[in-house]
Amino acid sequence: MDKEHYVKKILKHIKTTDKIKERIRADILTDIESKEESGLTINEIILQMGSPKEVANDFNQNYPECVFKNKRRKMGVFTIICAVISTVCLFVGVVGRFVYLNCNGAIYIGGADKPTDIKVISEPISALTIYNGLIKTATVILLITVLSAIYFFIKYRKKDL
Repeated sequence: MDKEHYVKKILKHIKTTDKIKERIRADILTDIESKEESGLTINEIILQMGSPKEVANDFNQNYPECVFKNKRRKMGVFTIICAVISTVCLFVGVVGRFVYLNCNGAIYIGGADKPTDIKVISEPISALTIYNGLIKTATVILLITVLSAIYFFIKYRKKDL
């Protein structure tokens, strides 16, 4: 295995940003080159440094703040995506339900006043059911978003202190 391939395997297992990975890559290559100058072969250097997974685990343990920042970014993206999906579902559900209930497509029978009206709908699955489903889906996604944000705040707040 040549040194470039070895370094690529190490970087594959390091959990951090690309910017930090590039610095780590430069450091590892410098270390390998200095050992080569002292007379060691690449195979001896690899045996001395350890497997790519071992080297990567050492970096991940020594620089946990890098892993933390990466998790923080992923959690933020997840929260934003959930919030957007929830907002769209809620908007479509509420607007659709409002439009559906106020449209003239249904047949009214019954009393003379509004509270005793009976709406007759001949659809097997009414649009109202779909709109109510969207509202319920939005509520569940919004709940997941809020709970994950609270969990994230509590868990990672302790690491910042």
